[in-house]
Amino acid sequence: MAAQSRVICCTPCDYIFVGVFLLQEHHIDRHISIVCQQCEGEQFYGMAEFRGHAPCLGLHASKCGDCGMAFDRTLDRDGSKIIEHAKRCQAVADGLCRGLFFTSSKEYKEHCLHDSTHKQGLERIRHEREQRRLEKIERQQKRREDRRAERERKAREEAEKPKQPLEEDEPEPEWTGWEGWPLHAPPAPEPEAKAHFETQQLTNEQLMRQRYGIRSALEPDEEVVWPPHMISPWAAAAEERRQRGLARRAERKAKQQQELQAAEAKVEAETSA
Repeated sequence: MAAQSRVICCTPCDYIFVGVFLLQEHHIDRHISIVCQQCEGEQFYGMAEFRGHAPCLGLHASKCGDCGMAFDRTLDRDGSKIIEHAKRCQAVADGLCRGLFFTSSKEYKEHCLHDSTHKQGLERIRHEREQRRLEKIERQQKRREDRRAERERKAREEAEKPKQPLEEDEPEPEWTGWEGWPLHAPPAPEPEAKAHFETQQLTNEQLMRQRYGIRSALEPDEEVVWPPHMISPWAAAAEERRQRGLARRAERKAKQQQELQAAEAKVEAETSA
């Protein structure tokens, strides 16, 4: 079915529409063919009838009744995928040819291939896009030329400026680094720390401990001797093993020292003899 008029009529229903897009919405809602794959291939006409059959479209897998394209039920719960496909397959509105409307994609493709008005519309659109592209290229080229001319103008102005001769007592300027200090200059002196700087970094608790000489229990002094009843048996056993190891190590060192002294004495005696 193809209609070409400002007032468009739906042939099956005899309804009259002002524009082709209203006719397209009506055709999708009442006349497109939808096959429900969940219900043994039952066919429905229009989204209204299919929604009445399956209020939650995500529960029923379906396909297009014209081309057989399947719609995933997990992705199309509101029917948007079906409507989007129907606008290209079963309810095609041609905006180039004064509102032509087609109920089959095959008819629309034949129209696109052979209709002169449609070809002229496509050619006009291509020409407008090419014009916009060329205008954009020209604007970019003009901006580049303007920037280049501005750089050349500034360079000429700098070159034409008279150079002021240096006075005899004035030293030549030296190159300075990023920080504003000459490379040959000594490093900048470190700022002196204020007297109350360390005090400001301490918390109130640390200030109180420092002022009144309070020691923390977490920082035991060497003079502190723990009574035996406060030492756990595991700690006592570990300390005993450590002491035994230190004693054995001291014995080995003493024995090695004696052997070394004996060897030196023997060598000295042989040398003197």
